[in-house]
Amino acid sequence: MVGELARVFTGANTIPGKRRVRKGLPAVFKQFLDRNDFLLQHRDRMKNGRIEEVKLIDAASEVDRQQADTQLQQMKGRHELSADKYQKALNVLALFEAAVQ
Repeated sequence: MVGELARVFTGANTIPGKRRVRKGLPAVFKQFLDRNDFLLQHRDRMKNGRIEEVKLIDAASEVDRQQADTQLQQMKGRHELSADKYQKALNVLALFEAAVQ
């Protein structure tokens, strides 16, 4: 999916385009949090944890909610989120939990 994003934003599915997309994903993640959305990021363990796919969380999917929780803990461990953004992400996930019930 990162290749498709690179094609949309840079005009070509190239390695430098994918790098630019991956570099901008943390800012996009934070913008989605500000809008009460959660951007799931799938990292490929065989490629040093590079982000390969992204998607918006499906609140009705238990698997997506579990992946979001795991992703959030990993991001916290890598210090990718400030305390405020981490708390905001927890609140967004709680909203999704409440919407399902």
